[in-house]
Amino acid sequence: MSPLLLTACSNRSRFVGGVFKESHSGGWLRGQGISEERIAAYKSRAVLDQGWIDTDFLFHRQNVEIPIYNVGGWHDIFAEGSVYNYQYLQNEGNDKARGKQKLFMGAFGHGAIQGDLSYPGGGAITGDIEQQLRWWAYWLKDEDNGIMDEPAVSFYMMASARKGEQSPKNRTIQIDTWPPQHEKTRFYLQPGMTISTSVPTADSASSNYRFDPANPVGTVGGQNLGRDVGPRDQREVGERQDYLRFQTPVLQEDVVVAGHIDMELFVSTDALDTDYVVKLVDIYPDGYEALILDYPIRGRFRNGQEADDVEMMSPGKIEKLLVNMWSTAQTFEVGHRIGIHVTSSNYPRFAVNPNNGAALNDLETPAKVANNTIYYDAQHPSAIILPIVTEEL
Repeated sequence: MSPLLLTACSNRSRFVGGVFKESHSGGWLRGQGISEERIAAYKSRAVLDQGWIDTDFLFHRQNVEIPIYNVGGWHDIFAEGSVYNYQYLQNEGNDKARGKQKLFMGAFGHGAIQGDLSYPGGGAITGDIEQQLRWWAYWLKDEDNGIMDEPAVSFYMMASARKGEQSPKNRTIQIDTWPPQHEKTRFYLQPGMTISTSVPTADSASSNYRFDPANPVGTVGGQNLGRDVGPRDQREVGERQDYLRFQTPVLQEDVVVAGHIDMELFVSTDALDTDYVVKLVDIYPDGYEALILDYPIRGRFRNGQEADDVEMMSPGKIEKLLVNMWSTAQTFEVGHRIGIHVTSSNYPRFAVNPNNGAALNDLETPAKVANNTIYYDAQHPSAIILPIVTEEL
């Protein structure tokens, strides 16, 4: 039997970087009639314990013995799981599954995409039904239709996509493996709120802001469940002292990105625990700030989410954080800019950190304002690592 796989809900998809996905997971639980008391208890389970290990698909993938047609969308809540499961099962999985996987990644979300972008032929959450039917015919009806002779991966390359003005560079691409050939390239934050591929040379450069949990940055789009989905305009966030916008100069040539992305971020705080949120943004010539990816990390989980990894921040100490930004396929076109936005909240997409360092199930300790600093000098070169495609697609 060959099922369609959408990633199972797990600790790592509900607590991204150790931060609870409030509107996704909390909202879904409320929709099932779960009490606020039980949800509060659930939100305290960010640490990867035996209960998670026993029930999380991530720890049992080696038992999969079937071919799977993996379907996901770049703006979907399970985007990274779809890619990650495919890569493991196709390349490292059980010998009954290895080499027998397909991956389709479209330009859709877990609900209708909102904002002023629309991807022609980007698909829907049901994926490419015609190809799935061919897949099932091959595996369930022994129909020799040639599907296993075709490239294993189909993915949508997103590009400039304002409604009525979509670029022809928006298209579906077929390749044999994911990701395509690429070179990991660091784009460094620079003084003047700019971004460059050159390593910073300043002896001292930083930006600081006050993060008040009582006044979090509001969510504007992203990989959300059902509502507020997709590449909405981040100008709607407004100008805030706790929201830092960095951008490249206007691009003189296309920057084609496909694969996994990380952000190396040098920070300090005066709190025992706080969050940092990074956004990757495609800035259009007219200023539209299209959200591509946005992900957080909680200070206490900077070393990982197992019990032995948990460590509070040391107030005033500069530390390097690695923010897992998940994956995408995006062409930043000539005339656009690449934007990196840094802040400490994104609510209700992610739960707000009270900055007090209390236990996750402690609802009594008062929240506090955190003074957070982002560094981008020669000794602390904060950078997003983009997989720049090096092969012809």
